[in-house]
Amino acid sequence: MRRAIMVAAALVLGAALTTTPMWAKTTTTTKTKTTVVKVGQPYRGTVTFTTEPQAVLIPETQVYYVSDMDADVYRFGNAWYLAEDGSWYRATTWEGPFVRVKTNTVPRTIRTIPAAYRIHWSP
Repeated sequence: MRRAIMVAAALVLGAALTTTPMWAKTTTTTKTKTTVVKVGQPYRGTVTFTTEPQAVLIPETQVYYVSDMDADVYRFGNAWYLAEDGSWYRATTWEGPFVRVKTNTVPRTIRTIPAAYRIHWSP
């Protein structure tokens, strides 16, 4: 028993002597942050409306886009779409709530609009 205690103490002491002291360690942090957004989750970003946004028809499409804000907001039929950080959100009114949808459920006509009508995303 005494021998087992001596061996364990030696192992602990050896480990303590071979590790870097807490005061000498450096920590590296990165600004990369991964956020997982699941289908059906509500939009929690910064895009909000107090009145119905002015939507302008994109030529040769049936898609309207909101041109007076720094966000990718579109209207197609009776639905509103918002693209942010690689995710798509849909709402039945401009007031929301916007919920996360799969990219392949966003109408193709929106996903293929000309680059001039996109701010922060690409197909």
